[in-house]
Amino acid sequence: METLIYPDTNFYLDYFEDRSDNIRPLGEFAFSVLKRAFKCEFKIVMSYWVIKELEQHIAEERLARFIEKLESMNKLIMVARDYDEAIKAKSLPTHYSDALHIVLAMKAGAEFFVTRNIQHYLDRGYLIKVILPENL
Repeated sequence: METLIYPDTNFYLDYFEDRSDNIRPLGEFAFSVLKRAFKCEFKIVMSYWVIKELEQHIAEERLARFIEKLESMNKLIMVARDYDEAIKAKSLPTHYSDALHIVLAMKAGAEFFVTRNIQHYLDRGYLIKVILPENL
């Protein structure tokens, strides 16, 4: 059985924009995780919240092609927020957007929450492993 991972928005921005931090190839780290998913090591959990955030930065057609590829390879699990998740995210001790990602990842049963913003999630008692893409 494939491990479920929930990459947050910055993971996808690293991939789509091939970002780096002037030292490390962040885009390559993200691409490596996606390649491992395509080789059946992981299944990707994506939320409509991630899509909403990505639409502000990535062309709609490019994003749609990416999602279609994940779906065609049976590598994508979509998760939506409802009222309960929104309320729970508002109660967490971090920015709402970040909190909603972690709540949705846990709702979907993801084992790993993949993010570049580790510091937003440390020592919060979440029932999910928070990890950098290169450490997955």
